[in-house]
Amino acid sequence: MIENGGEDMARVSRKSIKEQKSLLAVEQYAFLTALYVRLSMEEQEGDLTEKIRNQRELLLEYIREKTEFQLVDIYCDNGCTGTNFDRPQWQRLMEDAKTGKVNCIIVKDLSRLGRNYIEAGNYLEKVFPFMGVRFIAISDGYDSENLKPEDTGLLLPLKNIINASYAKDLSKKISSARHVQRVRGEFTGSVVPFGYKKDHQRKGKFVVNEDEAAVVRQIFRLFGEGGSYSEIARELNRLRIPSPQGKLWRYQSIRGIIANEVYLGRMIQGKRCSREPDVVTVENTHDAIITEDLFEKAQSQREKISFHREKSERQKAVEEEKYLFQGMLKAANSGLTLCKTCYRKQAGQVLVKAYRSPKTFDKEGNPYKLVMIREEVLLSIVKKVLFQYISVLEDTRMVLSQEAIQESCQSKIRRMERDLQTLYKEVTRKKELLSDSYQDLADGILEPLDYKRIQKQYKEEVVCLEQKIRECEKRLTDYKQLVKLENPYIAVLMKFGKSQEITRELLSLLVLEIVVISSREIQIVFSFEDEFRSLCTVREDFLS
Repeated sequence: MIENGGEDMARVSRKSIKEQKSLLAVEQYAFLTALYVRLSMEEQEGDLTEKIRNQRELLLEYIREKTEFQLVDIYCDNGCTGTNFDRPQWQRLMEDAKTGKVNCIIVKDLSRLGRNYIEAGNYLEKVFPFMGVRFIAISDGYDSENLKPEDTGLLLPLKNIINASYAKDLSKKISSARHVQRVRGEFTGSVVPFGYKKDHQRKGKFVVNEDEAAVVRQIFRLFGEGGSYSEIARELNRLRIPSPQGKLWRYQSIRGIIANEVYLGRMIQGKRCSREPDVVTVENTHDAIITEDLFEKAQSQREKISFHREKSERQKAVEEEKYLFQGMLKAANSGLTLCKTCYRKQAGQVLVKAYRSPKTFDKEGNPYKLVMIREEVLLSIVKKVLFQYISVLEDTRMVLSQEAIQESCQSKIRRMERDLQTLYKEVTRKKELLSDSYQDLADGILEPLDYKRIQKQYKEEVVCLEQKIRECEKRLTDYKQLVKLENPYIAVLMKFGKSQEITRELLSLLVLEIVVISSREIQIVFSFEDEFRSLCTVREDFLS
């Protein structure tokens, strides 16, 4: 039995030496195992589920009869390139390895780890040994626990170089194959244009989706009659017609449809490539939804309203003027970022800078109420609030400068340092007890079940204590800075108090976000709120 948190352990009766040695062998060779599965972007053809399942089954079969492996989790990156290690599940696996949750990683082959031979080699030769992680690549016969001389010499780097070369060669082959498909008029993208659906009889071909095609014709007709992108979007939202994404229509969606030649039965692919020859145009690859005349009429209207118009005087003024709060303002009703704008007053003599919310709609398709605020109003409110903070800082400086308060501060700092030393000693003691319990197991003094229970308990207590140490160290550092008013945010505030000038740099340092509720009401989120709250707490402790 265990009493008092496991520190006073009652001795138990001895077991047979044979039983103790058997358990000790299991403890010594048990690996907390992670299985890592990866399917690259180039392998996305065919039955993806089957490919993932095959990798999983191979790894599970490998550990099924091996008692030294204890499966912790299976990590799967589907559609992630092997040329870098910025993969979600790989990053999660590395975090688990750092915390000790995993100490063994098994993959199908070295290419699943990665095809960048420099980074892969770094993991195999430096990262995994440093972390104490065993790494196994089944198909390549690689096991870091049982390395052969040839694996540490030329063979392993050579395999990684081959993997990296294979990735580059495969990428070129995929690009060439896609170019051939485009020349044949086959669609190589992932999202079929609105108005069509995939032809399951012919690979890479479209057939018309009649319900969506009717919407496309309506968009072209309304646009050709003089309707704007936004007006058409509002009309479709009013009729509750879902957009290509299944959400509300936006003017960008309408503009994209109007400009797309796919609705003439024409396939144009490769526009995003950096080289012009990669753009491939093939006529009559599928049925057209609109006529050539209707498309040309829409393009003429499109040029009139968007491409060849001169900038207005107001637009030029907005671009030329500097706006202090650009990118920091958010509308309270829609959550969208406010845009720069301006207008003139006093017979056009005075330019007024302002910010307004963009035109957008709620879930019901109704437009949000316009939110607009002048920059001079923002400046006035922000200055007023910052001066309030500075006033509190000045009061706090006076309080903390008193000799009695300084002595009390130093006394509290010494007390916090003693508490921290106590935590350091407690962690050391727990680790020694953990080591002693292992020796008791080896000597046959401790029962196996009691050893497991004690080991788990001590490890949990060590983790808890180390967390407390980190918190105490941060608290002590923060407290020392606060009582001396050395925090960088405080320094910036005091500097502003002397100059009283609001600059873009000052706002970038002190303001995270400003939520605009109305033309005279805002909510400011400052970057120093946590530090200031702590400072006020320190101040109140000494005043109470």
